[in-house]
Amino acid sequence: MGRLVAVGLAVVLLAGGSAAARGSSERLPPIVFRYLHSVPCGTKACEQDNVAVVNQDGSGLRTLTHNPGHEGEPAWSADHRSIAYVRGRSANSPALIWLMNANGSNQRPFRSRPRPGERQSSPSWAPDGRRIAASVWSGTDYDLVIFDVRTGARRIVQPVSRQLAGIGYPAWSPGGGKLAFAAHRGRGSLQIFVASVRTGRWGQVSHCIEDGCGRSSWSPDGRRLVYAEPDASVIRILDLKSGRLRTIVEHGEYPSWSPDGRWIVFVSGTVLKVVSSAGGKPRRVTRARPNWWSLEPHWSG
Repeated sequence: MGRLVAVGLAVVLLAGGSAAARGSSERLPPIVFRYLHSVPCGTKACEQDNVAVVNQDGSGLRTLTHNPGHEGEPAWSADHRSIAYVRGRSANSPALIWLMNANGSNQRPFRSRPRPGERQSSPSWAPDGRRIAASVWSGTDYDLVIFDVRTGARRIVQPVSRQLAGIGYPAWSPGGGKLAFAAHRGRGSLQIFVASVRTGRWGQVSHCIEDGCGRSSWSPDGRRLVYAEPDASVIRILDLKSGRLRTIVEHGEYPSWSPDGRWIVFVSGTVLKVVSSAGGKPRRVTRARPNWWSLEPHWSG
C-alpha cells in the first residue's frame, strides 16, 4: 500500500515554476510536509496522513512514512538531517513525537517518557539540535515544554504555562534564545507571543482579529516573524523591532521561511505555494486531485 501511495502522490502532485526557481531549489533543502489523502477502508474511504518531502520547484517528491492513521506536524532539525513529527491522535494511539532521518529511515519514538493521557504536538528543534520544544497536553491545558533530545528530560517553560492558555506552534529563534508561539491571554483570541527560553518572560507581538493567529516562523536573521491570520485570510510579516506589519499573501496559512530567507512556503487551499519574502506572485509547488491535501509545510530548521 505504501508503494502505491508514494507512486500516486508523485503522479498527482505536479509542479510548475521558472528556471530561476528551479535553480534556487537546487541550493535549498526540500520542504517537509503532511499530506492527507483517502484510502480504501472496507466498503468506504478513510482518511490517512503521511509525511513527504518536495523541492521548491516540485521535483524530488518522496513519501517518507507509510503507516496507517495520522502522521503529521513535521519539523526539520537545523542541519536538515533529522525530522521530528507526530504520530497518532486517538485514545488507543495518543499523539506523540517521533523522529526519523531525512530520508525517512530509522523511524523511532522520541525519548520523552510520556505521562498517562499526555498528548504532544507541534515539535520544534532548537538550533543546537539538542532540544525540542513542543505543545504538551497535561490533562487540563497545553504547556510549553522543552525536551532534551538525548535523555528525554523535560522542562515546562514558566511563567508562560502558568499565565497563558492553549499554547501551540512553538518556534525557536535562529539564535536559540527565544520561542515564538501562539496562545490565549485570558479570554482573548489566539495571538503570537515571544518568550525567553531561559527566564520564561514573555510578550505579545501580534494583534490578530476574531479567532486569532495561526502558526509563525522566524526569518533566518531573527528580525521578523511570518504568521497566518486565518480570519482575515492573510499571511503577514511582522518586523519585531518596529512593529511594522506587511501583508505578504492573501488566502494562505501555515507559513514557513526558507533557510536563505528569500522564500516563504505556505498552504493555499489544498496545495503548497511559495512566494518571495519581498512580495510578488505566489507560485504553486504541488497540485492535488480530489481527496488529496498538502498541509503543514516546514522548511527552515
